[in-house]
Order: sequence, then structure tokens, then C-alpha cells
Amino acid sequence: MAVKVWFWYFGADSDNGLSLPRVVQCPITYEDKDLNNIDDLWDMIELICNNTPDEYTIGQNLYFLLPLICNPKDILWGQDIINEYNWSKEYNLPPARTLDEMDYNKLLYYSTISMELAGIRKYENGKQ
Repeated sequence: MAVKVWFWYFGADSDNGLSLPRVVQCPITYEDKDLNNIDDLWDMIELICNNTPDEYTIGQNLYFLLPLICNPKDILWGQDIINEYNWSKEYNLPPARTLDEMDYNKLLYYSTISMELAGIRKYENGKQ
């Protein structure tokens, strides 16, 4: 979800034509890794997320690294929730009648989107 916010915001083409299987250099360990299937790719994404420097958001780190190792379109999802978040903000529509009634996952998604948008503003202002 976090990286989808970056691809959505910058309107970047998330289809770079790369496909699995392939051998890539891991951007964390710099070792060559075989990405034979989507599970191998998710393992590498988890490694990247767990090693994201504090000065970057996970979405920002993945936005710049994913196109080096895979075709981002193969793993991006969340456009519907981003649209819902934007409509909620733009039209001042609450996502639920009360906080107790709000779906927990939706609350996490909204928090992630808000955090990544703050990271984007920071990036655009040249603070990173």
C-alpha cells in the first residue's frame, strides 16, 4: 500500500517490462538473488522494508528500489482505498460513523496513506 501511494502521486508508469524469473542484485546485501516466483519477490520486499533507513518512509524506499528488481505492477494494489481516502478528505466524508465502527484494516490503510503523503511532501520540499 505504501509504495502504491508514491506511484499514484507521481503518476509514474509502474510497468517496466521486467518479469520473473530473474536474477537481481539485492539492494540491501548487494548479493545476487534468484527471484523465481512472487514469494521470492515478497521475501526481498520484506528485507527492503525491514532495512529502510529512518529518514525515508517504506513507500519512498520501495518507490525507488522496486523498479530495479521487478515490475512494480505485479505487486501494486490499493487504488480503491486511495480513492476512498481522497474522497473522504476532499468532501469531508467520515470513513465510518464512529471510530468504533471503522474497520481496523481501513484505519491502518488510511494511516499509511497519510504517512506516505507526508513523506512525499517532505521529499518534494527537498528535505531528503
